[in-house]
Amino acid sequence: MGRRQSSDMELNFQFRWRWRKTEKDRSSPRCRPMKRFIRFLKPTVPRVCWLFIEAIIVMIVTQAWPYLWAVVKAMTEMLPQRIAKAVHCESIWRRERRVGKHHKYLLEASPLYRLRKKKELAGLLHTNLPGLITLLYHQKRYREFTALDGKGKYRFYQEPLGELKRLQKRLHKLLMRIEPPDYLSSPAVGRSNITNALIHRKGKVARTLDIKRFFPSARSSRVFWLFRDGLECSSDVSGILTDICVKDSGLPTGGPTSPILAFYAYKPMWEEINALCESEGCVFSVYVDDLTISGDRVSGKLIWAIKQVIHRYGLRYHPGKERFYREGCPKDITGVIVSNGKLAMPNRQHKKKADHRRCMQAAALPEKPKLAQKLKGLEAYLTQIESV
Repeated sequence: MGRRQSSDMELNFQFRWRWRKTEKDRSSPRCRPMKRFIRFLKPTVPRVCWLFIEAIIVMIVTQAWPYLWAVVKAMTEMLPQRIAKAVHCESIWRRERRVGKHHKYLLEASPLYRLRKKKELAGLLHTNLPGLITLLYHQKRYREFTALDGKGKYRFYQEPLGELKRLQKRLHKLLMRIEPPDYLSSPAVGRSNITNALIHRKGKVARTLDIKRFFPSARSSRVFWLFRDGLECSSDVSGILTDICVKDSGLPTGGPTSPILAFYAYKPMWEEINALCESEGCVFSVYVDDLTISGDRVSGKLIWAIKQVIHRYGLRYHPGKERFYREGCPKDITGVIVSNGKLAMPNRQHKKKADHRRCMQAAALPEKPKLAQKLKGLEAYLTQIESV
């Protein structure tokens, strides 16, 4: 009989990398030193390290050096990629936290500014590039439905689903950190319809305009212009960002990014209108799609020039929502009454408050907590207006 072949000892590559040995193998003198060595190492190293060491020992005993060398070579080849990925993640982290988390920064300091690579975009949105590309070609990305708004009117909503909604929220968070201009009241952190009315407290006369179907009318070409020319991103990155935020060549009415994108996509228009108002000595403010102009005198010539600017950018104003408030008359500005330099809640809100109290008294027990919460919200809103 020749020398016993190494094939008598088989390697079990399942879960814990154990040897499958016969009774003769367990009692052989060749395995006894190895057993003592393993018993010595086992209590001294963590479980993961022990599995790694055991695999190397098995390779040495079974003369599997070619396989070990292949593993080492593969790990060596992967090391530069891992280092590059770590450096890339670190650069994104530093880029995003150039200033404090809750602080505002200029457009040029935004992490989106001059974004050139799609991989950097995927890292900034906390996803990977293959998943991002797959999401853009997904069939069902939005849920469409009709619901009542706060004014009791039925409105059509397009709500993004799943991962797309998460990406839009992330993008909305990045855009909201950009320092807004003084005339923007919404969307802007720390500003509201009350602060918008407060801007026009000293104006003797006021005029309001409303842009008709602002979100659906905001074209995808304007959104692409924002990312490519406004933020100076590359064309492919701008295209991906546009596809994330746009539906049917317009902004979705239920998208988290729609309000802030609608403003920045038409920022040259807002700047032009603000310059016209300043030249006439008037105060201008924007609350989503509501325009308010106030001052000692607001001429019809100025309003006509503003309407021409709106039409030139492909938008339309709502003729039925245009209002002109003369001197000495109460002014309804974004749901707040401005009269004699003071703010007050409109009568419709007082009526709504009285109706909630009446319904609460007549409502069944399960409905009372919900009505009490609404009533509490109205009282808090009234306190906020009176405290200004």
